[in-house]
Amino acid sequence: MQSDLATIFATLSSDSATSVAREAAARKLPGALNASSVSPSLFKEILIATPILLVHGTIPASLKQTPSSAKSNISEEFKTDILKALAAVLSPESHSRFSAMLIRDPKLVPYYAHAISTIVDILSPTQKVGSKGLLLQCLRCLHLIVDGISPESASKVMPGIVSALVVFLEAMGNRMNTGSQIICDTLSLLGVVLTKSIGDTDIEWLDNIDYERKEGKKKLDADYSRDIAWLNATQTRVAQVVERVFTPTSKAHRHQNAKVRMAYLSLAFDLLNDCRTSISTEATVVTLLQCLVGFVSDEVESVNTKAVECFRIICSPERVRALMERMLKLAGDDIPRCLEKADADEKADQLKMFRSCLSCLGNSDLSFGESFVILRENYEFQLAVDEFLESVLKNLSFSNSNISLIQDRRLVPAISLGGSLEVAFESKWFESNQSEQVLTEIARVMKSLAQYGNMSMIFNKLFDELNKVEVEDKSVVVFLLNQFGRGIRFSDEIEEPQATELSQSIIQNSLMSYLNSNILSLPASLHEESSTNSSAEKTLIKRINGNIICIDLILDGIAIFAENLGVNFSPFLMDVLYPVIEKIGSSNRSISYAATRALGIIAMHCSSSAMSIPELIGENMDYLINDLSLRLRYLDVYPQAPRVLVAVLRVAPAASIPLLDAVFEDLIDAIDSNMDSNHHVISIFGALDELVTVLQTESRSKRTSNGVLSVDHSVREQERVSKQIRSFEDKFRERQARFRSIDEDLQSVPDHGEMPFVAPTSESDGQLEQSDEPVTETNNDTAEIILLPPEQIAQKILTVAQHFLSRTDPYMQGLVLRLCAKSCTLLASQKNTLNPLVHILWPSVIRSLQSSYHFVILDSLRLIAEFAAVSREFLMKRFVSDLLPRLQSVLLEFVEKPSNTNSKRNKSQVILSSNTSAMRDVHSVIFQVILSALETLANVVNSVDTLQTRELSRIVDIVWPFLTSRTHEKLRDMACAVVVGVGKRDANDIWLRVECVRKLKADVGTWFDPPCTGFLKRSHLPKHLLHGVGGNVDIFLPSVEKICKVLF
Repeated sequence: MQSDLATIFATLSSDSATSVAREAAARKLPGALNASSVSPSLFKEILIATPILLVHGTIPASLKQTPSSAKSNISEEFKTDILKALAAVLSPESHSRFSAMLIRDPKLVPYYAHAISTIVDILSPTQKVGSKGLLLQCLRCLHLIVDGISPESASKVMPGIVSALVVFLEAMGNRMNTGSQIICDTLSLLGVVLTKSIGDTDIEWLDNIDYERKEGKKKLDADYSRDIAWLNATQTRVAQVVERVFTPTSKAHRHQNAKVRMAYLSLAFDLLNDCRTSISTEATVVTLLQCLVGFVSDEVESVNTKAVECFRIICSPERVRALMERMLKLAGDDIPRCLEKADADEKADQLKMFRSCLSCLGNSDLSFGESFVILRENYEFQLAVDEFLESVLKNLSFSNSNISLIQDRRLVPAISLGGSLEVAFESKWFESNQSEQVLTEIARVMKSLAQYGNMSMIFNKLFDELNKVEVEDKSVVVFLLNQFGRGIRFSDEIEEPQATELSQSIIQNSLMSYLNSNILSLPASLHEESSTNSSAEKTLIKRINGNIICIDLILDGIAIFAENLGVNFSPFLMDVLYPVIEKIGSSNRSISYAATRALGIIAMHCSSSAMSIPELIGENMDYLINDLSLRLRYLDVYPQAPRVLVAVLRVAPAASIPLLDAVFEDLIDAIDSNMDSNHHVISIFGALDELVTVLQTESRSKRTSNGVLSVDHSVREQERVSKQIRSFEDKFRERQARFRSIDEDLQSVPDHGEMPFVAPTSESDGQLEQSDEPVTETNNDTAEIILLPPEQIAQKILTVAQHFLSRTDPYMQGLVLRLCAKSCTLLASQKNTLNPLVHILWPSVIRSLQSSYHFVILDSLRLIAEFAAVSREFLMKRFVSDLLPRLQSVLLEFVEKPSNTNSKRNKSQVILSSNTSAMRDVHSVIFQVILSALETLANVVNSVDTLQTRELSRIVDIVWPFLTSRTHEKLRDMACAVVVGVGKRDANDIWLRVECVRKLKADVGTWFDPPCTGFLKRSHLPKHLLHGVGGNVDIFLPSVEKICKVLF
């Protein structure tokens, strides 16, 4: 291998060697050195040759000479290989091959200095090195040099290395493509240089310094340059270095790479722990402590753990403890200024520093914990906390929020809503006038104050603010209370019973203050706003928006307190359950979501075993129904009561079925008591609609479970409900049999001139459940039909619906029409009961087809379709006189009529033009209205045999304009179905229309003979008949062909 080294050195020193040959030799040099034995002379030659090769690209025959001329364009790869060769002889593996004392020889310091100077020049920002590999090799060689030489020698090269590293670090920080490993190696090298030069590990040097301080002179036998004067000057320069590297501290804390943050943390810890004697300047120590403290709250667990471990090592000195307390107060005092004037990043950094100081001082694992118990009772500390709260209350506001939710990164556990449905609810925050980062740090500070601060003082402060501020400012106080409650943790009751009792008391008082406030009853929509304030609409919306935010935060707070209290939350369940369920039925999705999330968390934590929401409601259904029944009687005081029923039916339909009887009766009574209040009546009908939907769904599921379409995952739930229904039916029939027995006994009693006692008949008794199959029972004595409970409910709804269909409120009309349609479905098997009700409702339903609101017309058509399914004979009798004229007026409203392009369009033409696009949109209400009307005509034409030719022709006249090419395909197909249905009864009329269309279309398509012999010939069709019968010339010919293929 020696021959290989000789060949390599010969190539590097040859003036005639090409650049390619020299680069190849440099590439082989590191491997050759690793494979050969490095002698002291070879080590010295490499150390001397390295800077020459880096600068000149070649070496002279004698290392004592200077090359005559430098090679131009020395590549970065060549320099990298040369530095690898130097690292090969400097690595610890090479030290075992010759005496390590030779490496530490002071006579080599000039050579080290020359090499260091050359390498530092490469690191200079002016060189603009593009190779990260070259930079890493420079840092590695410097690290090996400093690590190998003595502390005395390191102190001599320290100023140059440190200055170059600081400049290099600042330059790298401004470059976007800087590798994290380069920054980490730079910080590591900086720590090695400083601790090697001024570290406490050099015991001999420290003894000399102590002797010089005491005696005022050096030891006689001491030979060192690091005297007190040098130390004082070095301390000043080190303070400047620390200031430039760590200020601002956010530079280290905000770096996105965890390895870089760990490198900053290690450097700060090394300086604080290994250079305690040398770094005595208070400002320098505070800067390093601030850097170290900031990492205690780092999001990466490894960095956080490392920071806490570092504090466990350095926190014992009294000086560090005093500085930490001072830092805490300074950070707290600076927060008001930051929140008011600083930018978002500075605000977040200051809040993070305050929180980190709290966490360090209050951590029981650190020795700070004992002194912090005294500190948090200190007046100055309480004043700092009070100023923090005042500043947050002053500068934080949710008034600018537009209900856009900011999702936090944490996810609460999945909450079972029943069955196999699992929903993962995310904790949410609203947008505020502060950034998300600032809001997050405020929340974390409140959690830290709950853990380490004076809980009683902080709670009393916030409680007073909650009762003092206006409604629009309560959301901030509620937000702070929520985050404060989230941070409360319960200690061991045996070891700290007082702390546990205090925590429970604070949470309980917070919960009761929420429930006793009027926040949950604030209006959350324009319909709920009952005030007569004539303020501008923008102000009204802003106020309602603030109410929504505050209600959401209250619900989140209830969830937080339930999670903290656990099984101890049970005494509050009766107070919390009703208002939370009431908010689930809110029309505002944000409030409903927050309430559902809160109820799910309550179900998970309020008992020893986690429950689902249906199970929680099922166990407390009696309480809910009693409270609901009471409040339905006083809707003026409790206008949101019907929403509780809506919420219960949505989240726990099976659990609510047994107690629907009492609730339904209360809803009917509430309608009678609130006839003059449209708002109350609409909310009641909304609850009835949800109730009938549950009954309808249950009835449909039972029919499905008994047929081929049964679903496996729902069978178990259906069987459970079926048992309840059968139990109710057994009790119901038993009671009816008992009444019949009483009647028979009374008939055998002699008549003494008085009227015999007749047992009262109860329309609804016991549990209102739905039967497995529609059952009709007949009393042999009275021959009266006995309706099942769901049918009784449907009958009463249809009975009271007549009055409200005549009201002018379109929203109420649509709601009542939809409710009637669902009720007809429940009562479909009882035609003797349903037909009279259809007679009563018919005039109002027909009038609703004249409404100017399309959704009311659509609901009317759907109800008429339900009538047709159960009362066909009645509908057929009224079709020509009542229904057909209304359908004609509805459909003709949307027929596009040709207009004169030279004249201005009137208002009706403008409206008609706007409806054209809606007729093409399958999701629009207009499209659904037309489709439903055409379906009604198709059903009538195909099922009624008594229609005369005149009525059939009228029907074709109505639907013929919908065969144009501009009509949507679905509407055109339905119109074809109507025409085909008419053609089966009156084919001549359809043939004549088709022939007229073909004549106007220039005789295109296939001609068909007339259905009847001797009918009008195609060649004799008069012009007036063509335009009168043929209709629109834009008739879609494929539709005509389709009709002809079916009929002719």
